[in-house]
Amino acid sequence: MAEQFPFVRYRDVDPRNVAVRMASARPRVSVVITVHDGGEAVRSCIQSVLDNSPTAHRIIIIDDAGRDPVTRRIVDGFDGDGKVELIRHEICLGYTQTANHGLRLADDDDVVLLNSDTVVPPMWLQRLSWTAYSQSGVGTVSAVSNDAAANSVPFRHQRNDWYPRRQWCDSARLMSRGMRVWSQEVPSAHGFCMYIRRALIEELGFFDTDGFPIGYGEEVDYSQRAIRAGWSNLVAPHVLVKHLRSQSFGLDRRKQLVESSEVVLWQRYPRLGADVAMWESSLGAALIKQNASRIRSGWSGAELAVRKIVVRDLDDEYTHVNLTDEDESLVREDEWCFTPSSQTVDSRASRDRVVCEMVLLGCAESVVHHFVSAQSEQGLSQLTRELGVTYSSAPHADHTRESLDR
Repeated sequence: MAEQFPFVRYRDVDPRNVAVRMASARPRVSVVITVHDGGEAVRSCIQSVLDNSPTAHRIIIIDDAGRDPVTRRIVDGFDGDGKVELIRHEICLGYTQTANHGLRLADDDDVVLLNSDTVVPPMWLQRLSWTAYSQSGVGTVSAVSNDAAANSVPFRHQRNDWYPRRQWCDSARLMSRGMRVWSQEVPSAHGFCMYIRRALIEELGFFDTDGFPIGYGEEVDYSQRAIRAGWSNLVAPHVLVKHLRSQSFGLDRRKQLVESSEVVLWQRYPRLGADVAMWESSLGAALIKQNASRIRSGWSGAELAVRKIVVRDLDDEYTHVNLTDEDESLVREDEWCFTPSSQTVDSRASRDRVVCEMVLLGCAESVVHHFVSAQSEQGLSQLTRELGVTYSSAPHADHTRESLDR
């Protein structure tokens, strides 16, 4: 019998196919951060998005008439430099209407709804996009977290300690390098970090403000509507987002909202409880938990080097492609590296395939290209733009044929 909540292993992902799908769709993303008080957590969230997101995408902050003057000053501090768009509500509309406002403001973009008490790591947005376009029919993609109910890792429905001595970005990078599961179908997205494809928004419309006027449960309802319409919801366990949780409502108010939303959800979707239980006991969920536990406990805490790809054209035909650390030493091929770290190829098609593998599977965050022709430079520049990774280039110092043993 087919798995009700199937999963895709990292080893079964076709990076070149993902790149082709991204090139065809050319998705632009609006990151919508909804704010209602929250203090310094809001600053950390916005700054992490600015630091770790491609500049080609929009960042929309919607302040839902918060009362905290500290939060207001923090949000004001990000306005005016052209990097974010700030919208303020005169009266508090509640989360669901505020999220719908963000979906409308995003025009034709895909949207990430991001809670203002989160911290996102490098490559988070690219990885969510890759997952959304890695197969047909995907409507939503959610990240995993230290504290996000069923999306908490390694242990669900509790706060997980990912060690204060470790930089959060290092934890997230290690998760992307060590996770063996690329994606799994789930009964529902999680609203703390929820990627929604524009095609789904065009078909379903917006969140239900009547059934879920304040918040909590609206994303579950939306996800179930998506499933009924033939779409799928995925979790991307290689995207680890820090979540402080309950910064806007507090624990008691949050509990009340969850309980009231569950009444509506169980009435609309009688099988939802059984589906959630089946997903949480599935093989894919068990592998995600196992991988996350191994990653969290199996690393010394030493700072991780950021990986990059060095592409060196030998001539118009042959190219060296190396996956390296920042000092350009080759990445060691071990359990934390899914792809060979050094390859020589004899065509641009092969070069592009290897670069895609090293970005998606080898977790490189930038490409440095030493080229011998403008045509070669142009092609790789386009590919990296579609994947959302940083690209820099310079003419090769020696245009003559170099030894393949070099």
